[in-house]
Amino acid sequence: MSTPSPQHYDPQEWSAYLDGELPAARRDAMRDHLRDCPPCAAILRSFEAVQRGAESLAQQPAPAQPQRRTRLVAIGAAMIAQGRSWRRWLLWLAAIVSAVILAGLAAALWRGATQPRQATPAVAMPKVQLTLDRVLITRYFVEPPSLEYDVTIHNGDARPLEVIRVIVSDPLGEKERPVAAALRVEAGQTLQRVFSRPIGEDARLQSGRYRILLETSDGRLVAEKVVP
Repeated sequence: MSTPSPQHYDPQEWSAYLDGELPAARRDAMRDHLRDCPPCAAILRSFEAVQRGAESLAQQPAPAQPQRRTRLVAIGAAMIAQGRSWRRWLLWLAAIVSAVILAGLAAALWRGATQPRQATPAVAMPKVQLTLDRVLITRYFVEPPSLEYDVTIHNGDARPLEVIRVIVSDPLGEKERPVAAALRVEAGQTLQRVFSRPIGEDARLQSGRYRILLETSDGRLVAEKVVP
């Protein structure tokens, strides 16, 4: 029988967990924490719901500003501390995320209209590396199981990498399923990220080829992992 965890993780840590910005050991510890902590699980589900809503609005790459996410986390934590309901907090947070995305899209369109654009070939960039580190199935007591793709994106180019859409496929019956949109990797940056999709309660990791595809403004990047 498991013992309830004595403390909760900060909402900002759950935001970093969802963005795949934590070391593997820290992420595993937080995943185990979810089993015995419904409040933290509720926070994570709330962030996931807001992220899904934001990604559905973001159809074009927008300038990445990590500070914005930090401000949103601070706003959410403050509203929780003031005793406001989860439903009201989610409505406010979703509205703020929508406004941030729309502002980013407007800025991108303005730059496109005022600056000359250089034609680039639609081929994968050799200086950009996409690695599918591992795939696994996670099962929480508080939410449906999910298939997770743990990936590393290294941008060795001299300009930012604009990802329009992220697509995964696997032997479990899902072919070409979009899981994220509007991702930006700065020049020289290495980004570790976890992408996931929900699966059935009885699903098991099967032998076969697991594939992740990044559609970028310059072409496509593909990484695969074969599970024996």
